[in-house]
Amino acid sequence: MNKETKPKVLIVDDSELNRSLLIDMLGAHYDVLEAQDGEEALEIIWQKGHELALMLLDIVMPGVDGFEVLEEMNRNRWMISCIPVIVISAETGVETLNRAFELGVVDYISRPFNFLIVQKRVENAIMLYVKQKQLSEIVEQEIYQTEKRSSLLIMVLSHIVEFRNEESGLHVMNINTVTRILLDQLRKKTNRYHLSDEDVTLIAMASSLHDIGKITIPEGILNKPGRLTAEEFEIMKTHSMAGAEMLQDIPFGQEDFLMKTAYQICRWHHERYDGRGYPDGLKGDAIPISAQIVGLADVYDALTSERVYKPAFDHDSAIRMILNGECGVFNPLLLECLKEVEPQLEGRLSEDVISSRVRDDVQRIAAERYGNLENTSSMRTLKLLEYERNKAQFYASISQDVLFDYSTNPETLTVSGHGMKKFSLPETIYYPRKNEKLLEIISPADLEKIGARLRSLPQNSMRLRMEVQLTVKGHKEWNRIVAQPIWSNDGQHIFRGAIGVVSNIHKDYVRMLKLEKQVRMDDTTGLMNQKYAKQQIQQLLRNQKLDWAMLLLDADDLKSVNDSCGHQSGDLYLKKVADRIHASVRKGDVVARIGGDEFLVFIRDRDGVEVAVDRIFKKITEGEDGISMCMGVATTKLHGRTFRDLFYRADAALCVAKEAGRSHCCFYDDSMEDILSPDAQDVNLDLHAY
Repeated sequence: MNKETKPKVLIVDDSELNRSLLIDMLGAHYDVLEAQDGEEALEIIWQKGHELALMLLDIVMPGVDGFEVLEEMNRNRWMISCIPVIVISAETGVETLNRAFELGVVDYISRPFNFLIVQKRVENAIMLYVKQKQLSEIVEQEIYQTEKRSSLLIMVLSHIVEFRNEESGLHVMNINTVTRILLDQLRKKTNRYHLSDEDVTLIAMASSLHDIGKITIPEGILNKPGRLTAEEFEIMKTHSMAGAEMLQDIPFGQEDFLMKTAYQICRWHHERYDGRGYPDGLKGDAIPISAQIVGLADVYDALTSERVYKPAFDHDSAIRMILNGECGVFNPLLLECLKEVEPQLEGRLSEDVISSRVRDDVQRIAAERYGNLENTSSMRTLKLLEYERNKAQFYASISQDVLFDYSTNPETLTVSGHGMKKFSLPETIYYPRKNEKLLEIISPADLEKIGARLRSLPQNSMRLRMEVQLTVKGHKEWNRIVAQPIWSNDGQHIFRGAIGVVSNIHKDYVRMLKLEKQVRMDDTTGLMNQKYAKQQIQQLLRNQKLDWAMLLLDADDLKSVNDSCGHQSGDLYLKKVADRIHASVRKGDVVARIGGDEFLVFIRDRDGVEVAVDRIFKKITEGEDGISMCMGVATTKLHGRTFRDLFYRADAALCVAKEAGRSHCCFYDDSMEDILSPDAQDVNLDLHAY
């Protein structure tokens, strides 16, 4: 096997014997690099860090030791993020392990080395890291992008307001944080407002736009250091309605929950529970709960922040002023929530508190998990797996998408909690291709197609993207599957499974299909338009083994219908002609309107084109409701195999048929060659447009 195809593993140990033993154990499956101390290891990481699949790192070394290597990797975050590290050391103290895991190592191997343990832990660490990284990438790319763009836009707009308003850059984050804390507490107390996890996330996000209308307020009023006059205050009050109107004028997304919530917050966050607020004087729960909570969060942050017109009040004073009714009248239930979350609000922005809690958690986990060294590596691996899975589950829960994990040995399919609820499936499905419940949701053909396409992808290739119809509660809906195949890391390219995301795209997909249909179809008749018909015909003509015929048709009576009854009747007549033509051909034939009263039919010549043409012509023209029509025909057997050749010759034959009178059909022959003059460029189908 070529060295370039093997994952690269860096062994860092000052003992040449230890390095040699590890190379013997790993060399068959990995491209092994060596470093005899921490300084040399860092040089290799700087040069080849993005190529490394794993690093085995000794802790106790002369000069730059293992801890110093880890500290440098943490200072350069891409290193510790890109390279999983397994510690190799005879040091087994809890403090040593605690510090190593705090610095980001993923596992621990003690000396003396056991061949099987070394191989399995290296393989598992690489597989786990690659799999979870790929899953995170898929989730972040396919699920998180929409949320990210929305959040970014909101933050940019809100910070524009703050820049004009000379407020602290923390104001938006504070409102977001306080809003979320109050919402969480409200949900604990009551289900009166039916708030889901997604509602909490979107209301907190929309809160960032609460003062977007201040863009319209003159700076002299916005940043006036003293008390506003009555006239100035009336102008300031217009910002809530102005913000709502700005959001309402956005030409898209008006039905989206985020947009509706942002509108409610902008317009009504200055309403009062007693009905004496503005702009509409809403009272009680006529004020949306989103606006009530953001209004309370806004008052709290305004009190505890320094502004051009006032100093900052301390937390206790702010709470007392709100509860005493000095800053407005609020929902009594929300005031109860405010009292109950006081400790959280007071410490919400303290980085020291957060860091202390994290350190305490790390030390507690280290003491619990690694006091027994026999379980060190397995518990650490499970912890990492649990963390990554929880992160992926969180992204999936707020996006309403479904995560899945497919493994071949044994054959199992695992779906996220949302997927279980949405599709009424168990979390783990054994032998999914035989599971009746799953096959009610996705067709066996689509399931096999997905598996075949995943297995056919080259290793390290782009991910599979595929649209399929899934049956949800008895209705077929379009979904997009994005999946990453997982291969064995031993160089043998064995398919091990896949991880991916299922996203419901039904509304957008149906809308796209409608738009595509509008682009491809003639509005009046519902047939293909001339451009799309040409594309389809050129595709069919690529098959040199099949014979075809092109028919051009001209309806004789359209002009008289238009002249006597008007163009609306003419359109109805054209639709009748189109339906008649379409009913006369076989499935798979191309039927199009190419302009005015002319139509095109492209058929396969199976058993003699004359018989097929005669059948079509009679079905159109004969009978009580027959339509008078002339037809010109050209075939690939006699007249060429390009669209241009067939079209010009069928058009020449149509000219001859029309000269012969009503309801005539004519095949092109050499006697019509004179018609194919340069003037033949003036045809109904503008070929130069393509």
